[in-house]
Amino acid sequence: MADTDNPIFGGRYELFSRIARGGMSEVFLGRDRLLDRPVAVKVLFPEFATDSSFVERFRREAQAAANLSQPNVVGVYDWGNHEGTYYIVMEYVEGRSLAEVIRSDGPLHPDRAADIAIDIAAALAFAHSNGVVHRDIKPGNVMITQSGQVKVADFGIARALGGETDDLTRTGSVMGTATYLSPEQAQGLEADPRSDVYSLSVVLYEVLTAGPPFTGDSPVAIAYKHVQEAPVPPSRYNADVPHELEAICLRGLAKDRAARYGSAAELRNDLLRFRAGQPTHAAATDVTAYFPAVTAAAPESTPHTPPAEPVAAPSPTAYQQTPPAPPAPPYGGVQYPPQYPQGPPPGAVEPPDRTPMWITLLVILLLVIAGLVFLLVNDRGEPGVVTEPESTSDVRLRVPGVVGLHFTEAERELADVGFEHVSIEFSERDDVDENVVFQQNPRAGLLLAEPNDPDNPITLFVAAPRTLILLPNVVGRTYQEAEAMLVAAGFSVERIDVRNDNLAIGLVTEQSIPSTEQRPAGTIVTLTVSAGRGEVEVPRLAGQTIDDARVTLARLGLVDRVEREFSTEFSVGTVIRSSPEAAEPVERGSVITLIVSDGPEELVVPALEDFGTTLADRIEAQLLALGFTVKRTAREVSNLDVNTNVVRDISPEPGTVLIAGSEVVLHMFKPPAVLAIPSLQALETFDPDGVEATLTELGFTVERRTQSVAAGDPADGQVISLDPPPGTDIRINYDTVTIVIGEATAAEANGEDANGNG
Repeated sequence: MADTDNPIFGGRYELFSRIARGGMSEVFLGRDRLLDRPVAVKVLFPEFATDSSFVERFRREAQAAANLSQPNVVGVYDWGNHEGTYYIVMEYVEGRSLAEVIRSDGPLHPDRAADIAIDIAAALAFAHSNGVVHRDIKPGNVMITQSGQVKVADFGIARALGGETDDLTRTGSVMGTATYLSPEQAQGLEADPRSDVYSLSVVLYEVLTAGPPFTGDSPVAIAYKHVQEAPVPPSRYNADVPHELEAICLRGLAKDRAARYGSAAELRNDLLRFRAGQPTHAAATDVTAYFPAVTAAAPESTPHTPPAEPVAAPSPTAYQQTPPAPPAPPYGGVQYPPQYPQGPPPGAVEPPDRTPMWITLLVILLLVIAGLVFLLVNDRGEPGVVTEPESTSDVRLRVPGVVGLHFTEAERELADVGFEHVSIEFSERDDVDENVVFQQNPRAGLLLAEPNDPDNPITLFVAAPRTLILLPNVVGRTYQEAEAMLVAAGFSVERIDVRNDNLAIGLVTEQSIPSTEQRPAGTIVTLTVSAGRGEVEVPRLAGQTIDDARVTLARLGLVDRVEREFSTEFSVGTVIRSSPEAAEPVERGSVITLIVSDGPEELVVPALEDFGTTLADRIEAQLLALGFTVKRTAREVSNLDVNTNVVRDISPEPGTVLIAGSEVVLHMFKPPAVLAIPSLQALETFDPDGVEATLTELGFTVERRTQSVAAGDPADGQVISLDPPPGTDIRINYDTVTIVIGEATAAEANGEDANGNG
């Protein structure tokens, strides 16, 4: 029986407040009651859960996304159904979406924009290597954590929600998606990894300028511009955008997917070159090649306002004439984003809509037809796959035509269809551009009964480049070292993480092209990297709140267990330390014990009789064991025989509540100080005033008395003795020294004897 009124999905996911709402679903903050960690739960609206084919796509895509484990990917933990609808359980990410960042901060510094794009590209490259295409990259699906980490959400979910094609006429939820749609998706064609590259480039454009390259009154109008219009260079809206970064962005926005970067990894590598201050591949290319036979969009086609001086719509050659941007301020410095009013300047005339109505209607019709065709294809199986009747399990693949493609694009085209074994043979050809496939075997259109026979690969004959580069051997190196070596040699790099029980995390275990072979610059080398035994390092948790520490552990796939102890150094609820300690490697799923502070311990001052002794040494030992600190103080008494190790009193008074470490004072007695009376000879004077002054200075208490001496006796008026006698020990402040002074009587002084005789 649940002990809460909150809804619980799947018997373990407790839902709290709603944190987001979209056109097809809403997202709730939740808690995994089994692992005691925060999660985000996306719940589909019930009307989308009635189609069995949709549910199957949803299940398949959710499972594919759940297999993605990469630092820049929001993890998918689970999925299921609840009361007539379906839900997905995801990693809970604290932070803001990139859309919120753009809205609040405006254009970001180009370096920061490139860093964000690098991380998104890393997530996409990993997903693509696992057969997952996102299809819905947009700022709303990119999270920026409080520490600045970039995480991409909703992998595979967009396809499940939208089927095989995107419905551009759905109101409410697709307008935002259409803004980031690739031209091929806008035309109803199948999306592939290069479609994600296009969408990421739209996001990069928006991060650099605070607005997308194309806007319109409807999703169809936006889709038309993706297909037909060239984007305005970002530097027209933000002069701080460097030429190299602009070229990268524009290459990613190429209408023809073959002209774009061949993969997210290739795009990421060019961005890394930009950040390293190295020449980029995009900057070395005429960007007009990316937009052949399309209309250059005037600035008014975007939400940006053109410059104050009239500027004509850019001609195709204007792209390569874009001057380098002035030096950007240091990364992290204060940026003052340019103002982008939402309309033309006062007095300006709105340009007429350049899209005739018949073209718009034709586009709509074509899109609908394309969507219907793809739905039919989807019902019969994946494109490129021919399935026999259910009575047989054989699967045959039809060979696509790849002649005329760059060989890396041809390899991808074949891999997308399902061909796993491809052989490349380079030959010198004067009539074919270098790296382009001029012949293939088997020929296009053939249906292969055994498409993945390793002894009979698809052979591509490629025009050899003028220069072939020998692959360096990077096996056994760290991924960072290997990537740097390959990029420096001119290659692009993709990464696959695979569990390995023998090699440490991050070491390269295999490279897709052996070091004995040569390849042209730009060839993609896939590195297989050890993920260890699924190990992670225990993070440093000391000083974090228990909730923050639990979230940190959950994100690493670790389970927490809490123990508490008193602490005067750490406040209540704060982690003191962990076991295992920080930086120790552990397997995912391991239990990490959090030692959490209960604050300082409260102690009660005991009474003297509680100690069972009055001896100070024993009482002090007991107080220290209880957690107190101890101070002794002794009051002087007159008794020379007093026991100095006996506690007479204790403070604060018994029953007082103190925190551990507080001071308790033991009160005892001590005997008085003792001094020996010096001799008169030692005092070097017999004058009463001198003797008294010297004794007083030594600490004695002095009294006087007289003693009769004969008239004319030299002792008259002088100290004749001390009482007690010299050498006697007396107690300072308690005993008195009497100085005896000689004094002649009056009769003796008048010449009479003691009997009065003259």
